[in-house]
Amino acid sequence: MKQLIGLICLGWIFTGPVLAQNCKVLLPSISGKYEGGCEKDKANGMGNSSGTDSYEGNFKNGYPDGLGRYTWSNGNFFVGIFKSGKRQGEGTMHYIVTGKTDSLIKGFYNKDQYVGEFEFPYVIKSKSFAIKTVNVSPDSKQTPTQITIELLAVGSGTEDIKGTVPKPSMSTIEVLKGNYQQRTEMTNLDKKNVYYLSNIKFPFSASFKIGDEEVVIDFNNSGSYKVEIVTNQ
Repeated sequence: MKQLIGLICLGWIFTGPVLAQNCKVLLPSISGKYEGGCEKDKANGMGNSSGTDSYEGNFKNGYPDGLGRYTWSNGNFFVGIFKSGKRQGEGTMHYIVTGKTDSLIKGFYNKDQYVGEFEFPYVIKSKSFAIKTVNVSPDSKQTPTQITIELLAVGSGTEDIKGTVPKPSMSTIEVLKGNYQQRTEMTNLDKKNVYYLSNIKFPFSASFKIGDEEVVIDFNNSGSYKVEIVTNQ
């Protein structure tokens, strides 16, 4: 993202400022004076608009859309990707601190909200053939931070012609990135085994071994997660 400001300025030089008084900018905070591309009476293409705040960069249908720089009235500014007037994608937020170097927050945004250093909080990297499903979800109810892993098989805990369908169990956890300090487990439940990882250093990545099967998950952003792994018995 280091070249974003330069790219915005370069694009502005090539397109050239064109006064477009009748061209509408639909984001109220920057609606006022506009110079730049226009299509169907709306800001489109490279442009520069100012109102209470200001913006320079790419527009689409009257809104900041694409690469741009948005500056608030207090001097703070964001350089990155926009979608329909909101921060959406990778970018850097600059907080102005008088007499000091700017405070920077780099990462990804979704609908104007900061997601984190990584675009996705978690990624299921792989699972072996006998793993039926893997579901990962944030678990904001858990404090302090921990990862809860629930293991169950299709029909586990029920009776079939061979007897009770066994519950799968975790054989090993191979840490690929980061670390965790404590592992506890609950194996007295009827249909599943539950494992808890705590005191985790993020980003955390691990290979979860269930017998001969394996699931690899990256946990990019710090937080609590719930993982449900279902095997085909």
